[in-house]
Formats: sequence, structure tokens, C-alpha cells
Amino acid sequence: MKTRQYILVVCFLCLAKGIQSWSVPPSCTLNDFILNGCKTDNQGKGDGQTSKGDLVTQCPPNVVFVVDGSDSVSPTGYRLALESLYREIRTVTQTLANTHIGVVLYSEVIQDIPLQARTPAEIEDLIRQIQNIQQPRRKTLISRALSRAREMLQDYSMIESRAYNGIKSGSIIVLLSDGQTDNRQQAIQEAKLAKDSGVLIISLSLENPDGQMLKYISHVVQDHVKAINWTSLVACPGRVLDPVQRGRKCRDLLIVVDGSDSVLRHEATVRQYLVHTALRFRLVNNAIGVNVYGTDSQIQSADTRIRLEDDKYDLAEKIRLRLAFPTSGGTGTDRAIIQSVGMLNDDLREEPAALILIIDGPTVDPQATRTAYQNALNNDYQIITIRVGTAMTNEELSSITGGDLTNVFSVNSFTDLFGVDFDSRVCE
Repeated sequence: MKTRQYILVVCFLCLAKGIQSWSVPPSCTLNDFILNGCKTDNQGKGDGQTSKGDLVTQCPPNVVFVVDGSDSVSPTGYRLALESLYREIRTVTQTLANTHIGVVLYSEVIQDIPLQARTPAEIEDLIRQIQNIQQPRRKTLISRALSRAREMLQDYSMIESRAYNGIKSGSIIVLLSDGQTDNRQQAIQEAKLAKDSGVLIISLSLENPDGQMLKYISHVVQDHVKAINWTSLVACPGRVLDPVQRGRKCRDLLIVVDGSDSVLRHEATVRQYLVHTALRFRLVNNAIGVNVYGTDSQIQSADTRIRLEDDKYDLAEKIRLRLAFPTSGGTGTDRAIIQSVGMLNDDLREEPAALILIIDGPTVDPQATRTAYQNALNNDYQIITIRVGTAMTNEELSSITGGDLTNVFSVNSFTDLFGVDFDSRVCE
């Protein structure tokens, strides 16, 4: 009788939120809006791209910096704005993996530097290029600058091969301005168009700003002296693994995802991680499946599971559009492991397979989970465990794994999962 070996890949993930966009309702006049005389509408973006809260969840991020060089900003203010610009360009490209940037300098004319990938050396070349550009001066046309930044982001973010979710990467505008503009209504409407297309707008105020105006056109407003806390606004990883190289022989993978209440608030990031993982293996001939579980995976809808697929692009589409998350809020890991092993046993490929367990918190029944875990090991299933955060104690983790921590990884946050390299455990 042929013996099959498996590695168990189970995910308990929590995800980030999306972007909250505020826009002027049709019944609200500009004057009413400016005077706070009417209530704004909260525009949801759909597609799993945005939700409540000012947070980008599509990765990697594309950032266009928009700098006010008009007469309303003094030469000293402009110089300080550029210093803040250089700081943020360096910080975001060093903090978030694969961040691409562009720059727009504006007054009544627009000067732009293309949005593209840059090495650290090229970042310094870009900064020197900006240092050699004189302040444009004259009128202040924020609307035209925002329009140009939005256009730069629109096409760039749709490069599918760049996006971790296989569809769209993140879009961010960082506006360094005093908020003074020659046409308030046009600026507000242009900001609305950007927000409605999923762009996060961060404003760094200069000198004596029109704070209300900046607030109306932005998701986040802060003084330019204060550094942007990028990790609080962008739920993207600092490290991302390259695709698995063509020609490697890899086991089939079944990714089992915790779909409990703590994860449902962050569904967009969960899907993005799953899609990204599927597409990383697109050059090899293994198959990948998904099982999202709650309290009892054995009584859930079949839409919470995707059987092993060798077409990674088809799998990615199913994860994006068809994969359902359970409504029961518990973490029934023991039953999920048992069900996942059954899914692999039922597969007709009869190839070596892998299950990888990713845990972010305590299970409903630790003893039953330990039993299911150990039974899998006793039946020649290899299990790789990834713990996220510290909600699951060392004691419970050690108990579940039988004290063998050889195949255990620990990471601090959910975005760190993108950098967990288990390839050498499942591929030759």
C-alpha cells in the first residue's frame, strides 16, 4: 500500500481594514458643506478593497507625493516641505516592501516625476532631482494636482502582475500643502473622485494652513513636521517572498484558515494573503486548496472550502470571488484538521501534500486539537505551525505540537505572514 506524506497548512489570520471615504451628498451645497451645515455620506468601495477606517489593505502601495509650490507657501515653508518630502520618501520605501513612488509639484502649472520602482540609490537620485527644481510659485490649483496624481495611480494600480491580490495594488496621495486654493469646489470634487476610486489621501499641513479645507479633502491631516506612521495606515508587509522558481518539485498545499469572529473584521487581508500565496506557486506544478473554518467546519457551507487546484490563476479567482467565510465565531481547529486531512485523502492526484497551520489565538478545545494534530503526525502528515502574535501561549503551542518546535514559526503581526518562508519545507 502506497504511503502518502502531508504537511498541514492551517491559517488563523486577522486582517486590516480599508479606506473610509467621506463625500458631499447630492443635496448638500458647497457652502453648506464648508460650514458643516449638512451631513456627509460614507462611501463604501466594495470589492473587499475598503471598509470603515482609514487603512489601505491592497498591496503593495503606490504613493504619489503632491507638493504645493504656489505663492501662498513661502520659500522657507517650501524648503521645509521638501525636507518632509525627502523624509517620507525614504521612510515609506524602507518600511513597506515594493513601494513605488511618484512626485507632483504644482502651482498653476504641474511638474511630475513618473510613478515607478526605484532602488535605494535611485531614491537618492530622485531626491537630488527634486532639489534642483525651483519652487514653481504663482497660483494654487490643488484640483489639477490631485487630478494628475489620481491619473498616475489609476492605471498603475491595475497592473495585475504587481498586485498581491492579482487585481489591484494600493493607491495613496500624500499632499504637502497649506490648503489654500483658487477653487475650493473643484478641489473638493477632485478629492472625492480620488477617494471614490479607492485612494487614501494624507495631508501634511504647511505654515498657516486652511485646516478645514485639508480636512474636507483628506482622510488624514497632520503637521508636516510629524512623521507619517505608515504601518498604522497601510496594512502591507515589510517583506514579501519572491515567486517559487520554476522547476522546483513542491508538495500540494491545503491552507486551512481560521474564520472566527476575530478574522471576519479583516476579510480583505485574509483573501489577499491567500491569493498571494496561490500566485507565488504559479510556476510550479503542485496544487493548492483552501479550507476556512469556524466552530465546526464539518457542518459549514461547501463554499468555505476549495478543493486542490493546479491552475493557480483559477484558484486565485475563486478565492477572490467565491470563497465564503463561516458565520459561527469559534475556533474549532481540531475538527478543521480532521476535515482537511480527509480532503487530502479524497484527492485523486495522489501526490505528496502539505498542510500548514497558522495560529493567532487559543483553540476551542486544546486537548482535542492536540489529539488531531498528533494523529496527523502519526499517519505521516508533516505539520508546519506558524503562530501570529502572543494570544496563543507558549504552553498551549508546545502542548498542541507535542513539544516539537522544529517546524514552528512565530511572527509578530499578520502582515509578517507574507515573509514566512516555508518553501524549503514543502519544495525540493
